Amino acid sequence: MSSAHIARSASEEVLSVRCAIHDKTFGLALSSSYVLLMLFPFSATEGDPAMRPNFATTVSAYCLLALLAFIAFILPSDLIVQQAAAAPGDTIRLSGMVRDFHRGDTEFTTAPSGGNGHYAGNVSLNLGANNRPVFTGAGYKVATQWREKSNRPIAPHLYMNEFGTPGTIPISIPTSTPGVGTVNTYNSAIGPYGGTNVGPPATYAVGAPMPEIIVPLSLRSLPNTGDKTIAALTTLSTDLHCNKFTLTGTLLISGPVRILCEDVVTLNTMSIIALNPGATFQLYMKNGGTSWNHVTVGDPAKPSRTTIYNFGTAQFGIHNQAKIYADFYSPNAPLYVYNQAEFFGRFMGMTVEFNNHAGFHVDTAPALDTCNVALADTAGTRGGASTGGIASASAFNKWYSDSLGTNMSANLSLQMTDNGSGVYEYMDDGFYPIDGQLFGNEGQSHNNYFTYTFQLDFTHHACSGNFLEFQGSGDCWVFLDGALVIDLGGMLQGTNQIVDLDRLGLVDGRTYQLDFFYAHRNSASSTFRVRTNMDLIIDPPAMTVSAATD
Repeated sequence: MSSAHIARSASEEVLSVRCAIHDKTFGLALSSSYVLLMLFPFSATEGDPAMRPNFATTVSAYCLLALLAFIAFILPSDLIVQQAAAAPGDTIRLSGMVRDFHRGDTEFTTAPSGGNGHYAGNVSLNLGANNRPVFTGAGYKVATQWREKSNRPIAPHLYMNEFGTPGTIPISIPTSTPGVGTVNTYNSAIGPYGGTNVGPPATYAVGAPMPEIIVPLSLRSLPNTGDKTIAALTTLSTDLHCNKFTLTGTLLISGPVRILCEDVVTLNTMSIIALNPGATFQLYMKNGGTSWNHVTVGDPAKPSRTTIYNFGTAQFGIHNQAKIYADFYSPNAPLYVYNQAEFFGRFMGMTVEFNNHAGFHVDTAPALDTCNVALADTAGTRGGASTGGIASASAFNKWYSDSLGTNMSANLSLQMTDNGSGVYEYMDDGFYPIDGQLFGNEGQSHNNYFTYTFQLDFTHHACSGNFLEFQGSGDCWVFLDGALVIDLGGMLQGTNQIVDLDRLGLVDGRTYQLDFFYAHRNSASSTFRVRTNMDLIIDPPAMTVSAATD
């Protein structure tokens, strides 16, 4: 619909009315005086004659009112629906930023030490505080790909057999000789521990690589509420970001709940953290916790409903008949279980020690995604250690930030099209979006040295097969809710990765942030292919109809 422009006084204010029609936006710009006339057409007929509308104005107001009535008649009744089912040929626009680099910039064009290929592990699994990837330099060349159950390549760190062969305890250093204690296995898929559900002794996977704990962006961006003390029966149904956390009594978890504590977590004697039906609980402890004495945490029937992440470096103890049912990560601190305390679930950490009739019962139930579908990944293999051609952290910081004299930036939008199956695609095997622009081609047939990044939100729909896939000839890192999900460092034509959102632990119906980072730093080819059926939240441009008084 084209805009109708009518001359109006410069002193008139304009009120903009925007209506969402499925995936589009329809806008009306109405002068404030017209809105008043429509609502109160005769309100100014008494009093000062100068305030009375003249005949032309009154007619114009009624004409506009008739126009609005006609528009309301022809538009669908479900204007509040922001997005409808996609149709073949529907498009969405990704708006981002491209940064151009000089052809001879060695901080950008350095070739990987192991030759062109796929490199992983060189950026942190957590998105940086400035919404940029963080260089770690701990990477390697990928010899063979890690794959999910449908044989599609996945980021190596998303390989879901992280706890090793069922019945093993992955630790980074050898366990001390245990005192009196029981170390065995059971299967929570069968039922609670005990009776016939007791398996053979667990084994240790010594020297296992320790995980990097990923704190979701949607959690760490919550306001810090300070110290939190719960001293009575309390139900918690929302996420919490606090400093110290102290529990005396019973905490009931309702729904999907996460707690991020910047300081120590204290569970006083006889404290209980229990889960209501259908609930899940994730506890992130930045500074560890005090020894948990005679406490109960988690669901005895399904320990995996509770996940405990210990960032601390001090020994973490559970003792005096404490019972913990959880998946427990402690990559930098030992877990000490003693004085008849018992742990049920899976542990991955520095080491684990036992004493005085302690029990450590390793859950061998298969790993499941959030839709209770078993994950059956296939491990890939690492090649030699390498930074993948990233010169340094300081050089990498300039890839996705404006740097005077190093790069030049401009806005760049890409249009994705529905392929007829609800999957939006941008497929370009000659991706040279800034040929002849910014620094120019610098003597080559194309402008080959640039980065591209965009950020948007999406709504997660659990168990609906939502995915994101990228294939290209340059580096690509994608973060969902601040967690790295695609790790395609290096330069290799045709390399691709996919992420199934149901394996990420996202909550159905919640809105999350997507951050996309690409770098093209070679002149051999330029493939850029993005495919997704995610519910992306795009803000389309408004179409307007303007009107004013004479």
